[in-house]
Amino acid sequence: METIAITRKEADLMLESATAGILINSNGDFEVVKPNDEGIFTQDHLNHLISGTLLPVFLENGKVMFYNEDGKVYGLPYNEEATKIFRSQRGYKLDTNEFMVGNIILIHEKTMER
Repeated sequence: METIAITRKEADLMLESATAGILINSNGDFEVVKPNDEGIFTQDHLNHLISGTLLPVFLENGKVMFYNEDGKVYGLPYNEEATKIFRSQRGYKLDTNEFMVGNIILIHEKTMER
């Protein structure tokens, strides 16, 4: 699967257009990920990007963040960029204890498999 490194600003624009997803690696890198030929991210596709039991978090403006439910149990690395997005979109204060770990994918709900 081909990925392209981008900035956070570019990631925001890509999500608004609902033409691609954004993989936020735990090292802070953002990468563009493409849906299938029908413009949909299937469960298999998401599992390929993030292994484990995936859980969605519905954010503002139709964005959906998928993360590994067991990531903290398995000791996956802290994901600072995903945590910032999660907290800002969910109305959390910056000093909250809630945080994201491992690789995270953000997609627009229009591209979710139904």
